[in-house]
Amino acid sequence: AGDRIELRLANTSGKDHLSADDRLFTTVGERRKLNVQLVTVADPQSLFIERALQALPDVALISGSSTTIAPRTEVVVFDRVQPPADLAIPAIVLAPPQGYGPISVLPTGAAEFPVPTLVRSNHPLLAGLDLSNIVIEAAQRVDAGDTQVLVAAPETGGALSIGALLPPSLQDRQLTDPNGQTTSVSRGETGPTLDLPGFWTVAQKSGQATEAIAVNIPNAEHDITPKTTLRSAPQDGDNEVRRGVTRTSRLRWVAWAIIAMVGIEWLLARRRVGVGPKQWRFAEATRAGVALLALAAILAPSIRVPSRDVSTVFAIDASDSLGPGGRRDAVAFVENALSAMPANSRAGVVVFGGTAQVTAAVQRQLSLGDVSGAIDASNTDLANALRLAGAASPGDAARRVVVVSDGRRTVGDEAAAAEELADAGIRLDAAIAGRPDTADVAVDSFRAPSKAERGERIVLQANLRATEATTAEVIVKADGREISRDQIDLQAGDNNWSAELQASDEGVATYSIEVVSQRDGVVQNDVGYAATAIAGATRVLVLTGDSDTYVTGGNGSAQISQALRQSGLEVTTKRASELDGLEDLAGVSAVVLVDVHRRELNNAQVDVLTGAVRELGIGMTVVGGTNSFGSGGYLGSRLEDLLPVVSEVADPKRRTPVAEGIIIDTSGSMSAPVDGKRTALDLAK
Repeated sequence: AGDRIELRLANTSGKDHLSADDRLFTTVGERRKLNVQLVTVADPQSLFIERALQALPDVALISGSSTTIAPRTEVVVFDRVQPPADLAIPAIVLAPPQGYGPISVLPTGAAEFPVPTLVRSNHPLLAGLDLSNIVIEAAQRVDAGDTQVLVAAPETGGALSIGALLPPSLQDRQLTDPNGQTTSVSRGETGPTLDLPGFWTVAQKSGQATEAIAVNIPNAEHDITPKTTLRSAPQDGDNEVRRGVTRTSRLRWVAWAIIAMVGIEWLLARRRVGVGPKQWRFAEATRAGVALLALAAILAPSIRVPSRDVSTVFAIDASDSLGPGGRRDAVAFVENALSAMPANSRAGVVVFGGTAQVTAAVQRQLSLGDVSGAIDASNTDLANALRLAGAASPGDAARRVVVVSDGRRTVGDEAAAAEELADAGIRLDAAIAGRPDTADVAVDSFRAPSKAERGERIVLQANLRATEATTAEVIVKADGREISRDQIDLQAGDNNWSAELQASDEGVATYSIEVVSQRDGVVQNDVGYAATAIAGATRVLVLTGDSDTYVTGGNGSAQISQALRQSGLEVTTKRASELDGLEDLAGVSAVVLVDVHRRELNNAQVDVLTGAVRELGIGMTVVGGTNSFGSGGYLGSRLEDLLPVVSEVADPKRRTPVAEGIIIDTSGSMSAPVDGKRTALDLAK
């Protein structure tokens, strides 16, 4: 019933806060073919996708032009066919005429040679994906609107989480947990809770195993990321929770009882005054003091005494945008601040980039030391750094966060994080570091043709931007190999640069440009990249007629083929009647028909030529002869529809003049009567 897979994480560092989540379990079902239905247009272009699906060993293909979903279909592919609106199974929609769902087709038509680009390069599904070898000739223009990318999984199979109940479809079985304990579940009963991670075996009551269920710890259980807030039970001043037990204070009731007793005693003692005035006033003052103390116990007043201690957390930007000089400036700023720190102050350090890390806890007499934390230096998340710095600030002193950064954030909402610090009473200050006051040069854009042929001259174009006039060196590399190094003068603003080179080997050529200048404040923007798909020599297929002298070793189409080869083209020659299908046209840029009669091509071969010319954009040239055009049966045929000419002269002025001569027999036999009145010679005249 499939394979069981267990993933175990071996921790060699000895630092593992939660070892229960070091194992994951899953099951893989038995491998079977996927039922795929292809709904496409009946033309030669559909042969490509149909044969591509047929080549997949795990696909059972159902082809047709009807949009009715066939029974047992699991995935349907719509190729240039409008899918139904109530589609209820997974589908792949290719170039729908009217769009699909929230995706609408733009009226601007197709985009030629679009460059595939990773929009979300950090997505796990795109990890390691290389699109440099993919060339798209044309693509449909669509408007995706607000559509988001969703990742889904089937309801059956996969893994369950701890706490889930046994699915009803698996009842009336024997269930064995990972510890070997077996439980019998009858039909209609509530199944047991899956409370252990590992593989649970579901078997028939006869003992035959039928399925394995993988149970994992929920994601929320092994997420040890610090939370910004903690959820707790509501409490008031009279309740206290210790070790899970809620304790209720009776102090309020005792204080009210004391006040009542003091009041009653004062009323009773007032009626029987047997002491002197001074003693009585002292007794009244004592009673009033006891009552005030009891009232204070009820009200529990507090007096805030401001602390003179100051806690400062420095958030140091260590991202790549600062550069080595900017990071040195940031560290020097913090060191100077620590050296001037008053005696009643404490300080801590947070280092951040795309992630943040506390490198020094808040303490007195802090020594900065090494601030190179294990962070993602390719991004800058100010919001994450502010939240971590706020969490690292102790609450027993005046709190302050100082950000030392160039302010170039790439992710996160730092404004919201700053508001959170303000709500918590934490003061936020910033010090700018890493922004150069000197000039800067940058590669603003770098372009190369998306497609070229081998030996073709291509032009590389770049826009170089400079903050002020300076001199720079431009280094160009092709496939990692330096091909040019030039010294140029840059003006303040945009500078157009171009270079021409020859496309070499077939494949995808990668180009890079680097601008180097002594007056360059940010080196991260000095490089640009581009790529060109270089095709091999242009291929031409020459189709000859059966009577062509090339086939018999003469000079007919041989001269045409030789001329094409001398032009640098790759030529293949075969009989027109031997054209198999689109496979013969793979990689072909043009087809030449040399004196081919219509009867030498069957209807399927004409369909192949029609699809190649009209759908795939392959060129076609027809060379006339004694067996082509009008004398070759082209008139009124589908082959003639592909040509820019007709095989009949429709203009009377262009028709060839005809001379007609009549010969009459004047021998004696022509003088014989035919009908008694006229002779044969008379009838001939």
